[in-house]
Amino acid sequence: PVDCPSSRGSLLYGEGNIFTVGASLKSTLIAVALAGALALGACGSDPKPNTATESPATANSPTVAPVMPDLARENTDAGAEAFVRHYIDTLNYARSSGALEPIEALSDPECINCNVTFDTMRGVFGRGGKYEGGAWHVRSVKTERETWFTLVTVDTLLKVEIVYPSSESTPRTEPLENLEIEFQVSFTDEKWITHAFSTNLEAA
Repeated sequence: PVDCPSSRGSLLYGEGNIFTVGASLKSTLIAVALAGALALGACGSDPKPNTATESPATANSPTVAPVMPDLARENTDAGAEAFVRHYIDTLNYARSSGALEPIEALSDPECINCNVTFDTMRGVFGRGGKYEGGAWHVRSVKTERETWFTLVTVDTLLKVEIVYPSSESTPRTEPLENLEIEFQVSFTDEKWITHAFSTNLEAA
C-alpha cells in the first residue's frame, strides 16, 4: 500500500512556503497542498464507510471541457471570481476525464499545490484507476486584492466520491465535506493564472 492521508480532511502537507510574494501574504496562507480530495487515489488501505446521504450518482463531474466565460478574462474582482469558478469546473473535468492539459494551462508551472494534485491524478489514471462523483461545488466566493496577487476565498462543498486507486484496487468512498479554499491568482499577460491554493485546516 502507498502511504497517504487517512481521510480527505487530512490534507497533504507541502514543505516550506507555498507562494511567497512578500510580507503581505494573507496571515498564514498555510503551507498545505490541497491535494487531500485527490490524494486518496494513492491510498491502498481498506475503504471507510460513507456517512453522507448523497450518492455519487447525484454528484457527477463534467464530461466536457468547460469553456471559459468572457468575464473570467477581465482584470476585475468579478473577473478573478469568474476565473476561479472556471478553474474549479476545469479541475472537476480533469478528475472525471483524466485530461489534465486544460487545468495545467490555467496554473503556474511552479504552483506546488497544483503540481501535487495533478501528479496524484496522473498516477491514479496511469494505474487504470478513476474517480466517480466528488465534484467540487462552489457555495460562495469573496475576493480581496493584495499587492502582488488577488486572493479568492471559496466556500466549497466536496461531494460524495468513490475513488478507485488502480484498476485492481478496492474502491473507497468519501463523504460530503465542506472546505474553505484560498486561491492566489494574478492577471499576467492579459489572463488570470493560479499560483497557489490551500485550505486552513483549523477552519475546515
